[in-house]
Amino acid sequence: MVEGGAIDHGNHSNDAGAMIHEAHEFDLAVAEALKFQAAHPEETLIVVTADHETGGLQFVDKSAVKPGFAAMQKMPLRLLSKQVAKMLDQNKSEAEIIQWLCNQIGIKDLTAAESAKLSKAMKRVLAKQTTAKDKLTGYGNYNPLVIAAFQVRDARNGIQYTTSGHTDTKISTLVKGAGAELFKEPQENSDIPHRISIAMLGDDKDLSSGLTPLPFAADAIDYLVPRTSYPDSLMFQFGTIGKAPQKLELKDASGKLIKSVPGKDVCGFETFGGLTPDTEYTLEMTKADGSVQKSVGRTLPQPKGKKLFSFIVLSDLHYSCFGDIPYGRMVTFSSKILTDLVKFANDNKIPVIIQPGDCADASRDEQYAEIMEIMKVYKGTNLATPGNHDRSGEGYKKFFGQNEAGIQEINGVQFVWLATGGPNTGFLGKKSNNAEVLKKYDPSRPAVIFSHYQLTKDSKMTDKDRAIHDEDKAPKPQVQEMLKKIASAKSTVIYIGHKNTATDVKLGNCWQINCPQPSQFPCGYLLVDVYEDGLLQHYMPATEARIDEASRRMGSGSLRQWTSRDGRSFPVWNRFIPMEIVAK
Repeated sequence: MVEGGAIDHGNHSNDAGAMIHEAHEFDLAVAEALKFQAAHPEETLIVVTADHETGGLQFVDKSAVKPGFAAMQKMPLRLLSKQVAKMLDQNKSEAEIIQWLCNQIGIKDLTAAESAKLSKAMKRVLAKQTTAKDKLTGYGNYNPLVIAAFQVRDARNGIQYTTSGHTDTKISTLVKGAGAELFKEPQENSDIPHRISIAMLGDDKDLSSGLTPLPFAADAIDYLVPRTSYPDSLMFQFGTIGKAPQKLELKDASGKLIKSVPGKDVCGFETFGGLTPDTEYTLEMTKADGSVQKSVGRTLPQPKGKKLFSFIVLSDLHYSCFGDIPYGRMVTFSSKILTDLVKFANDNKIPVIIQPGDCADASRDEQYAEIMEIMKVYKGTNLATPGNHDRSGEGYKKFFGQNEAGIQEINGVQFVWLATGGPNTGFLGKKSNNAEVLKKYDPSRPAVIFSHYQLTKDSKMTDKDRAIHDEDKAPKPQVQEMLKKIASAKSTVIYIGHKNTATDVKLGNCWQINCPQPSQFPCGYLLVDVYEDGLLQHYMPATEARIDEASRRMGSGSLRQWTSRDGRSFPVWNRFIPMEIVAK
């Protein structure tokens, strides 16, 4: 990869001479690439493109352009400005400075109007003023005299700049070599890496499919797991390295074939309906090489009571406006994930969404603004508590409100959110209103508590952030009293974010459940159906299968081999939790 990055800098500073010089240098680099392509035509693709146009450079009069005018410029704006400042320090006169500057960029015999323009710019320099700063890109603040001299030179050559920022002028993508046919149609610049990937590695689908290209991971292995359970259905997820499986066959405990489906892609979700509640089934995946991989899943039992309502646990969204994280967090999809989830909640009349922290990835105001913009169409109640990625700022205050912890009753169930993230990350009893909230909490009545940090440690996590520090590392009497009250409850469940690893442990009578994360494998959230006699909890995929598979392949070794986070996920994230929601 070769970048002619200084072309952009030349245009930001409206320095046509520097821009032309750098474009010529870039052209020489392309010429070298063409020589290589000519020697290796079957295996070389050259792509020349840009991310945007800069400066809004225009022709006013093409016939006025004098060949070679840029070559007369001896140095770029930065060095010209530095020398002007030096001459001022040496008490050089205005006439001497202007004459020197004109000689440096090839201007001779100034007209009266041109002299007046430069003299006016010189007064701005003496007043220590600079050119205006472009609000969007931050470029600007240049030496007014040097910019005015450029404008005089450019006007003589029939060209002009319109901005120091970026423009929406269409740019070209030029290609040559193997795979060039993939670039025939106009594209968004975000399409280009996809097309290069297909040219290099191939793809078994045509471009119109819109499939997410998958990264290569040498140590990733094939996997097949049960993913989601209902009383009458099971959904399995699979991923293969290489070719798509031949078929997937669901069988009951006796080996009887329930359903067979052909393999269509190297990864996917397959749902099988019409099943018997609380029953074990086996899915057999016949791979491309004829070998068979098996996975066992169990349907959930059918609750005895009446279904009352549902709620969603959306943990660790990590909403971001930036690129994906190298270890597999697919944050570029966070906007679509949240938009799709809100639509699902509205379509299914789900009255509550709870978020146990890390709503934004970097606690930036624009991230919270985009979350709130998407959430404003949600017809239910959104309850959120901060995580360790949610720290401060105006957007933080608007999103979480004045009190980071709270309690609200919805459909006869207490929803309690405790602040263990934010500015007091890792603590339950430190500078928050958690104690006030727990005074209002009634452990004799049904409740859902959610927190970013675990309230009590479990045996499967051993790192320093395995639980709140004022219980795990240095127990505080006040915190122990708060936890004792929760532990005494008979119909309370606790949902936890932060680790996004499928673990569970009991705090007294209450199950504490670590939740999935929607942007990192396995990418999902929890849908909880509230019945009179308990909670029926299901894992729900948050993305399409290829995005989930890309996250797995980009993740750590344990993720690529699906032993970490995913190994215990099915029984932890799909379960019936007996609770007395409606008193008998």
